[in-house]
Amino acid sequence: MPARIVVDERERRSGIPDLLRQAGALIDFAQLKVGDYVVSPKTAIERKTIQDLLNSIYDGRLFVQCSQLNEHYAKPVLIVEGNIVDLMDIPEEQEEDIGELRNLKEEKLASEDEEAGEESVQQNEEVQRHRDAIQDKDVNDNNFDSKTTDQYRKAFFEKIPLIFDALTRVALEFRIPIIHTPSPEYTSQLLVVMVNKSLQNGQATGPLLKRIRKGNPGYIQQLSILSSLPGVGDKLAVRMLDRFQTPKRALNASAAELARISGFGTERAARVRRILDNTTNQNNNDISQAMEDSNTIQKRIELSKRTLLDELINNNNNDGKNENGDDQMKHG
Repeated sequence: MPARIVVDERERRSGIPDLLRQAGALIDFAQLKVGDYVVSPKTAIERKTIQDLLNSIYDGRLFVQCSQLNEHYAKPVLIVEGNIVDLMDIPEEQEEDIGELRNLKEEKLASEDEEAGEESVQQNEEVQRHRDAIQDKDVNDNNFDSKTTDQYRKAFFEKIPLIFDALTRVALEFRIPIIHTPSPEYTSQLLVVMVNKSLQNGQATGPLLKRIRKGNPGYIQQLSILSSLPGVGDKLAVRMLDRFQTPKRALNASAAELARISGFGTERAARVRRILDNTTNQNNNDISQAMEDSNTIQKRIELSKRTLLDELINNNNNDGKNENGDDQMKHG
């Protein structure tokens, strides 16, 4: 039996459906509400390129999609296609612009050289000076391009921990396996292997398409906002939303109101309220105040030590004087 895969319409331009056909798989296109590929009644696959993965983290789609996969499929899978290091590469558009700019400048210099050969020596000298000025500007432009590229790569490099954090959450909280592939070719091979494995295990029998009534993604995003608070997991986020109805009301609730939620507690409520209320300046002020208090305590300790030392020295001196007085009285 040939492998049969249901593919979402939006995956047509990825090139993977054509690769699947070349591998002998039967392709059915459909408007999938959950996942990008369905290889068995129990398994749907969400495919993300590195750039799409980053975008879906920022707009909140990733966790909504993971929640829907868990809701409708027993064994969902996330495929991450590409290499995170690719995020640090120069965009093709930027490389083309830089290359085009350099080509235009080289053509201009060559044209000026030809014109210079037909003119006088004085004109040649002027052209040469003009050429040197253009070359100096080209060096400056190259330096600017280099700085821009470095900034671009640094900005994406700073986002890599965000990707790791999101993938960790997918694996540990949503319990969805994550498989990495280097390119669409390998993704198509992986999909065929997954279908064949399902056929061997007898799991590919039955209809691949389901009647899925999509839930409210807004509700899931609201829970994601609340569960990101320190000490607040998914369960407490649900209780917060049930109590206050909207994230705005939950975030504006007092510590006393938060503490009334089952399992929240006064200590956690106070910590959440403190995180929400304190500004960066306030946090810095608290740190500065703590340092000042520490310095004041240290000064008081030093003062106490000096006072005790002075008193000890005075006592020793007094004891010496008393002993000398007693000796004089005895001799007298």
